[in-house]
Amino acid sequence: MADPRPHAASDHLAIKASSPARGLRFAGSRAVLHSHVTADMLRRQLIQQVGEPLARAIVAQAGRQAGFHDAQLLSQELAFASPRAAVEAQLEVLAASGYGRFELQALELEAKGHDAEHTYMHVRCFGSPEAESQLRLFGRAKLPACWHLVGYSTGWITAVTGEQLLTIESRCVARGDDHCEFETLPYADFVGPEARFWKRVFEDTSTSLTQVLSDQLAEERALVREQEQAIERLTAPLLQVADGILVVPIIGTLDDGRMRSITEKLLQAIAAQATRGVILDVTGMMEESDSRCGQVEGIRHLMSMARSTRLLGAELVMTGISRALARALVDHQIDIVGLRTCQTLQDGIRHLQARR
Repeated sequence: MADPRPHAASDHLAIKASSPARGLRFAGSRAVLHSHVTADMLRRQLIQQVGEPLARAIVAQAGRQAGFHDAQLLSQELAFASPRAAVEAQLEVLAASGYGRFELQALELEAKGHDAEHTYMHVRCFGSPEAESQLRLFGRAKLPACWHLVGYSTGWITAVTGEQLLTIESRCVARGDDHCEFETLPYADFVGPEARFWKRVFEDTSTSLTQVLSDQLAEERALVREQEQAIERLTAPLLQVADGILVVPIIGTLDDGRMRSITEKLLQAIAAQATRGVILDVTGMMEESDSRCGQVEGIRHLMSMARSTRLLGAELVMTGISRALARALVDHQIDIVGLRTCQTLQDGIRHLQARR
């Protein structure tokens, strides 16, 4: 006698022993299995090759397509009695596929074609292989790590309701939480940086991933520029210590790029402030340089700066030259004739004030 019970969702994910050549099937469609080793390798390679933001986007988009496709396939095999039954089928399929143990905490969901204004779903997941993979490979994460599950849930619930819904992981074992949690709401109800990221990822355009990468690169470049500017302000600030007198403390070594930047800032300040005297204090540069050759090369750069300064009518004084550097200048036959030097910064200030 045939089993009168309706088939469960997991019944549609099975290896057909009667036909081994057909392999693993899901709702009549071919399926594949892979071990956590394969998943680990994929995560590692994606993050190392394209960076974490784009890796998140790629995995989640693939998950969304899989969830949408699976929901459509299974809906052809099973007549879901209610939206809740469709959601429970999703969790059953994920559990049977090895993505963890799921508990449905809350659900407000209308059937397909109804208004999604009040839609809400809250799911807990225990034993997520994605979170475990993140911890194995990279340790604790700053952001939730179950990217496939985010995409799969978004795709499945979209197929079931026909509405623009979004799933976001609000808690994750990879971040140190006890379990993972997923919440689903209409797009408009999710706000904040995490929501903006996933909305860009799931946009139905062929350029969404490119845009995600472009945005990420732009953010990284802007951050690098801010850091470079902050370092420059800290290591070579222009300090006005008296009327018409600027002090430029040099810290660390001077390469060509940094030299050009400091010189440009200094010449602009001289012209704008009618500066009569400039003090280059190289005490910090001498302390930070790795070698005598590095110190000497830095002095050559500063001599070029001194010539540019004199062309604008300002006198340049160099302070803080150590005995070791003085010996290096003699050994390398660097001519500093015409460059005024003083032992300390205070001596340099007094010299320029006396020449008013």
